[in-house]
Amino acid sequence: MLKIFSTVALACLISGCISLKAPQVKGIDKVSFTELSPDMKMMFNLNVHNPNNYGVNIKRMNVKVFLDDSLISKIGLAGKQKIAASSNIALPFEVQPKLAHLPKLALAGITEIFSNSGSKLKMEGEIVVSKFIFRKKYSFSVPKK
Repeated sequence: MLKIFSTVALACLISGCISLKAPQVKGIDKVSFTELSPDMKMMFNLNVHNPNNYGVNIKRMNVKVFLDDSLISKIGLAGKQKIAASSNIALPFEVQPKLAHLPKLALAGITEIFSNSGSKLKMEGEIVVSKFIFRKKYSFSVPKK
């Protein structure tokens, strides 16, 4: 019984010492598209910064992609990713937009989507980060105008 109490007390003490800071989703880059067809795909990198003084694992990441406040697609990170202490990582994603949004993408113009005067691309989601036995879930939003 004393061993169990000691283990629980030690875990509580350690969890109070580790403050897992939220990773910062910095933005989107390297956006590319396949040809405009029903099977069109959009590829991009989502840049994430680890502000912690130690490496962390991204256990799960779910992202919703919006164009002008209209949901284009939902995607998730396949497998876990490690981010070194105080560093950046570019997470590659591939999205196949819903068929209903293909005309909107074509009308918006692929290059205009990512220009300052064009349509608004936005990503929202959640990211689950872990270190040892500690795990935290954070929400994020990346507007791109």
